[in-house]
Amino acid sequence: MSSRIVVKIGGSILNDESRQEALVKQIAGLVTDTQKVVVVHGGGKALTSLLNRLDVPSHFHEGLRITNAETMDAALMTLAGVVNKKLVASFAAVGCRAIGLCGGDGGAVLAQKLEHATVDYGFVGTVSMINTDLIDLLLRNDYLPVISCVAMGPDHHYYNINADQMAAACAVALQADQLVFLTDVDGVLSKERTVLPKINPAKVKHLVADKVVTGGMLPKLNACLAALDGGVGGINILNGSIEDGLKRLIAQGEPLGTAIGAGAVQ
Repeated sequence: MSSRIVVKIGGSILNDESRQEALVKQIAGLVTDTQKVVVVHGGGKALTSLLNRLDVPSHFHEGLRITNAETMDAALMTLAGVVNKKLVASFAAVGCRAIGLCGGDGGAVLAQKLEHATVDYGFVGTVSMINTDLIDLLLRNDYLPVISCVAMGPDHHYYNINADQMAAACAVALQADQLVFLTDVDGVLSKERTVLPKINPAKVKHLVADKVVTGGMLPKLNACLAALDGGVGGINILNGSIEDGLKRLIAQGEPLGTAIGAGAVQ
C-alpha cells in the first residue's frame, strides 16, 4: 500500500505567486507510484480582500471567521473558485494532474454547523464525515486532489470550514502517514518567541491554557490534536517560505519548523 501525505497550504503563501509556484513544484515532486499526496488549502487573506472590496466587514472569534450568508457566498467564490482553480493551474504548469474540489463535490466532505455557547458563527461548520470514495478514486488513478475548505451540511447549505480542521479530518479519514501545515510562520513559538522544534499533546494543551498561542494558531493546534487522536503519526508545522522546505522535511528528513507527536519528522 502506498504512503499518503496531506499538505495544507495557508497564510500569505496563496497571495504570493512565486512562493506558491515553488511549493507546487515541491509538492508535485513528492508524488510517486508509492507516495500519494492530497492538498487542502485555505485562502482567508484572499477572502478578506474580496470582502473589503465588497465593503463587507470581517469579524473573528478565537481565530475563526464569523460567516453570514453574504460572507459565505464570497467564500464560495474565493475558496472554491479563484484560489482553488489557480492552484490547479499551477500544478498543471508543472505537469501534475490536479483535480480541484470543494467538500460539496460528490459528497466528499459533510459538515455540521459549529455551535458555540455565546457566539453565533453563522455558516461556519465542522467536519462531520469524510467520504473517501472520491478521493481514493482520484489517488488510485494518479490524480492530485486539491480540496478547498467549504463543505455541505445536511440542510444542503454550504459551510465555511477552518482549513486546518479540514486538513486534519482528511488526514484521519485517509489514514495519512504525514500531515504538514505550510504557513507563513516558522512554527509554534514559546513564551520567549523562539520556535519549539518538537512538542507533545500535553505541551500543546499547556501552551493553549497559558495563552502563549493565540489567533489562527489556536485552531491549527486543535487540528493537530484531533489528527493525533485520529491516528495520524507525523505532524509538522512549517514555514512555506523556507527554500525547498517541504522537500527537505519529507524526502530528506531534515528537522524544520515544529514537529507534533512522537511520530512526526524531527
